[in-house]
Amino acid sequence: MGVSPQAVHRAMKEGRITVSHDVQGRPLIGRETAAREWSENTRYRIEASGARSLQAAEDSKPKRSLADVRLARETFETKMTELKLKKMTGELVPVDEVESTWATIVIAIRTKLLAVPTKAKLRVPDMPPRYVELIEALIREALEDLGGVDENIENEEDGAT
Repeated sequence: MGVSPQAVHRAMKEGRITVSHDVQGRPLIGRETAAREWSENTRYRIEASGARSLQAAEDSKPKRSLADVRLARETFETKMTELKLKKMTGELVPVDEVESTWATIVIAIRTKLLAVPTKAKLRVPDMPPRYVELIEALIREALEDLGGVDENIENEEDGAT
């Protein structure tokens, strides 16, 4: 059921779970009966965060020793120090900075490629319009294959050129 033995013992003492005894007097609890009675007889409360928790949540958590807590704190501090060092040396970069930089690069590449047909027409004035249209279609097809350029972006570009 995902609870500590202490929580089960408390539920037994409070009569929330039916207990029978074997011939030597040891307590026995039926799995299905215990699960049903636990869910029927255990009160839940809503935390400030909105999550449900057991009323006696501290009973269901295993107790940690002071040594375990210290080890966890030292491990956490070590990992944080390693992350800070990697960030200072440039090995670690914030995700939003990487995404922003790549978005800028991709937009610049797309803009430059979409300008190729117009530049070609300016450099070769007697180029037939169907060649310009063909070059533009090929570039748009390549961009769509590379990144799935959606139609809204294409329409904006068409209006700008």
